[in-house]
Amino acid sequence: MYVALWYKFGKPIHGRAWNNNGNVECSFPYSKVELTGARDLGGQIQILTCSEQDPVEQFKKSGFWYEWRPYKDRENDQLLQLVRCGQSTPVLMPTKDGNTFLGYIDMGKDVANVGYKGKNETLAGGEIQNLLVLFRNIKAPPTGIKIYEDTWIDLKYRDPFPTAKNPIPGGGRKLKNDDGSETYSYVALWYKHGEPVFGRAYPDPAGKTLASFGWNGQENAGAELGSMQMIVIPQPENLGFEYKWMSYKEVKGGAGAFKPLHVGDCVPCVLKTAKGAELLGNLHMKMEKATAGFGGKDSAVVGPAVMNFLVLCRNGHK
Repeated sequence: MYVALWYKFGKPIHGRAWNNNGNVECSFPYSKVELTGARDLGGQIQILTCSEQDPVEQFKKSGFWYEWRPYKDRENDQLLQLVRCGQSTPVLMPTKDGNTFLGYIDMGKDVANVGYKGKNETLAGGEIQNLLVLFRNIKAPPTGIKIYEDTWIDLKYRDPFPTAKNPIPGGGRKLKNDDGSETYSYVALWYKHGEPVFGRAYPDPAGKTLASFGWNGQENAGAELGSMQMIVIPQPENLGFEYKWMSYKEVKGGAGAFKPLHVGDCVPCVLKTAKGAELLGNLHMKMEKATAGFGGKDSAVVGPAVMNFLVLCRNGHK
C-alpha cells in the first residue's frame, strides 16, 4: 500500500494506492462509503514518493526522513513535521476484522477513516491517538539499530538495477540455465489481479532492470509489469535475523526457527525443470504448485516434487 491523495470538492483526502497487474488501483474513504476506480474518483490522484527508501540516505539528500509514529507524538517533538494536506493526514488504521489499511485522520474532527469492503470505517476521539501517522523527522536517523523486518524496495521495469542495495539471489548462488551456463537472478514480487506472485529480476547488459513472473499458464515480462518490489538485505551490523534457502519439506508446517518468507500463500522458490534448469519463481504453499515464467508461459510443477525445491526462509520472527 502506498500513501495517496485525492480531492473531493476541493477537500484533500488521503487513502491508499497499489500496483495490480501493472495498473494503479486505489481506495479512498468518503462520507459513509469507499470510493475506488475512475468512475468513483473522476480525476487524478497523487502518490507520495521519496528519493531514497533508506532513512540515512533520505536524510543526506533531503534533510529529513519519513517515520510512522503515534498521532499523539505531533504535540511533543519539535523535530517532527506531520505529513498533512489541509486537515487530512495519512494513517494506518485497523479494521473491525483485524486488517490494517491506509486511510486518513480528519484533524478538524479527530476522526480516523479507512475505506474497506465498500464502506468507510471510522474511529473517533481518544482511540485515534495511538494510531500510526506519517511524519517528516528532521533529526538525523539513528544508526546501528537492529532491523527485524524484511526490507523491500520499489522499482519500475527498466529502472537502474539496484545492485548496491544487496538484493537476494535465488538459491544464494548462480542458477543453472538449460544450456549449461549459470547466471544470477534475484527475488522480485509483483501482483497479478491483486494476487502476489514471486519471480526473478536481473540486470540487462545496460544495467536496467528486467523481470519475469509466471502464473496461471502465462509469463508476464516486459513493460506490462509496470512496477514491482525487490527484497534487499541491510548491512550486517543492522541485520537482526538471517535469510536461508532451504528445501520446502524442511520448513513446511513452520515448526523450526526458520520459516518460509511468504506474502499471502506465496514464497520465493527455485524451481527445477525436466531438463535440469533452475528458475527463480513462486511456490503457492496451499496449492503446492511452483511456477516460473519462461518462454512466454509458466513452467509449472505440482505435487510432491515441490518438496525438494528451495524456498527462501528467515528466522528472528518476533
